[in-house]
Amino acid sequence: GFSAATLQREDTQEVIKKSMASKIEHDLRQRYKIFVERYEAEMNALQQQEQELRAGKEQISEVLSRIEEEKKKIGETINLFQTKDEELREFLSQHERESEENLVDKQIEPKTALFKQYLNLFAEESSLDDAIYYLAEALRKRCYRYSSLFKERPSASPQEVHGPCLDEQGPGADKQV
Repeated sequence: GFSAATLQREDTQEVIKKSMASKIEHDLRQRYKIFVERYEAEMNALQQQEQELRAGKEQISEVLSRIEEEKKKIGETINLFQTKDEELREFLSQHERESEENLVDKQIEPKTALFKQYLNLFAEESSLDDAIYYLAEALRKRCYRYSSLFKERPSASPQEVHGPCLDEQGPGADKQV
């Protein structure tokens, strides 16, 4: 056999081995717990970053789609402007051709002298003033002959239109009517 000292030494060694195994197991559990906590924290951070990146990706996709829509609208607008520009240029060139063909100086060729035109305009104005006066007088005296007004006689005299109501004190009283 074994002596008591040997057994006691073996028991002490067993206790030491169990104690060391317990210590190692405790340290391993602590390290494992720390490792798992770090791993979970990193996974949570990575998941949060993944969510942020996905949200950013969606935002970028939306921005890109809006940019594409704007590109289409701008392209359509440019095409419209080009079409309108072509139409305007065509109109201007046509107008220039027409204006070259129809110069203003060629269109106005006076047939009479300027002083004769002034005289004719003055005569027309005077006759209109007389006609307005005689019509006003006839209406005032209520002796206007409507039948003679509606006749197609451009050369009707004031005597024919007004009849006996014509007053000799009109604008042309000094003239013979």
